[in-house]
Amino acid sequence: MKLTILVNDEEILALDRESWKKREEGYQVEGKYSGLDVAWYVVDYVKQIEEEITNLQLQKIIYYIQETFVKKKGVPLFYTPIEAWKLGPVVREVYNYYKGFANHSISDTGTPLENFTEDETDGMNEVVKRLINIDKWDLVDRTHGVGRKDGVETPWQRTYQNGLGKSEVIEISTIMEFIKEEQRVKKGT
Repeated sequence: MKLTILVNDEEILALDRESWKKREEGYQVEGKYSGLDVAWYVVDYVKQIEEEITNLQLQKIIYYIQETFVKKKGVPLFYTPIEAWKLGPVVREVYNYYKGFANHSISDTGTPLENFTEDETDGMNEVVKRLINIDKWDLVDRTHGVGRKDGVETPWQRTYQNGLGKSEVIEISTIMEFIKEEQRVKKGT
């Protein structure tokens, strides 16, 4: 028996029962797009604004895009899971697609979708513009919570747990909890 997940009437995952059991805890079905759709858009946009991006930067930027959409819209933009790796949040399918570039600038834009809404592209563009010129290692530090003085653990910290949660999915609920806690601390309540 095959189990299938449909998003917007498009099949995104079809697995037999045993494979499903292995993945069910690590697959999000919220969000309209795949992580690769978002990555292709970001890489294409970065080229349009005449900047460069590495796979490591791309991973952090698409993580922050997801966090921004959860914060502003209450729902994720993409359904592909984000995992807690040693160097921070990673979307495995995006990493695998671009890993051949190693730490060099990505030149392959893939096949960017043209059906993102204006609101979605504006949101992604805002995050890219804010983060593209930040050093990739500083982006890693941010996801790791380095330099935070408010004591709020980042979603990566909560999931990775000094390596105990290596490659575990950073749940959308964890991102939401982080956003709420961060807002409480900022308000002083």
